[in-house]
Amino acid sequence: MCMSKPPKAGLADQLLDLAIAPGFSKLGFAARQRGFAPLPDATGREVVITGASAGLGRAAARMCSAAGASVTMVSRDRGRASEALAEVQAASIGGEVRFEKCDMSVLSDVRRLASILGSTLDRIDALVLNAGVLLHERSLTAEGIETAWATNVVGPYLLEELALPQLQTANGRVVMVTSGGAYSEGIALPDSDLVGDGYDGAAVYARTKRAQIALAQLEAERQPSRGITAHAVHPGWADTPGVQTSLPTFRKLTRPFLRSADEGADSIAWLALAPEAVTSPGLLWHDRKPRPRNRIPGQADTEIQRLELDAEIRRLAGLTVQPPGRG
Repeated sequence: MCMSKPPKAGLADQLLDLAIAPGFSKLGFAARQRGFAPLPDATGREVVITGASAGLGRAAARMCSAAGASVTMVSRDRGRASEALAEVQAASIGGEVRFEKCDMSVLSDVRRLASILGSTLDRIDALVLNAGVLLHERSLTAEGIETAWATNVVGPYLLEELALPQLQTANGRVVMVTSGGAYSEGIALPDSDLVGDGYDGAAVYARTKRAQIALAQLEAERQPSRGITAHAVHPGWADTPGVQTSLPTFRKLTRPFLRSADEGADSIAWLALAPEAVTSPGLLWHDRKPRPRNRIPGQADTEIQRLELDAEIRRLAGLTVQPPGRG
């Protein structure tokens, strides 16, 4: 799989990024989108998107469908998904649009979804891992995993592993939708959020998003033989139902500057569909350009830390812990 160097951000773009708020806001997207090409023709491509009933997932599903891809929309909320499904089907220019119900925090549900995908899809060109939660009280799943970690990291990891045959058939890609909030935390293991007197939901969410960035990097470093690529992408600050519900104060203060769901989802759809040669794996992307993984001194994680995280996520997912290389 031949990879070219990723496109570099220009000086003005880099300054927007360093300033954080302007780059993450609708102002940053407005400045950068002038250089964006239309999404490529995706006829014949199969895209699976989790968390697709609302917000970024719904917008990305519609964009991929409008580019010609067949899209499988995954959501735990069948009722809310019906409207989203109709919208994505209306945008389709020929590909199929399907819906599958799955709660990504429930590992048995993830295994059931993987079985369905295995029996209905011969290939998966892009698996977009978008489902996520930000909670304000600690809770555990039936499998004993902290719920945010289960939803944002463990369940998606398990789905990727179980869908590996279809991804490999297509030389496919995995797109992990992370968050700019990951810049506020360093790498951590899930058990760090199982105990303690307090529970900071925003910090836990940020740690799960930091984990996604680390796992995408590890995939690129240690697993080139798997025949797939992994990418992390953050959408900036978008006005989605998740933000409205989980971060009402933040939304109230920043609402005039928040991106639309379409603006936030642009890079998600682009990474799912763009030619692989311009999407070198393992990087963190934002507005179609690679961005720094770290902003705080001492925040960068080591390969050993990434391997420890990988082994722990595998254990929690009920997968055999493999030696470095994961295949």
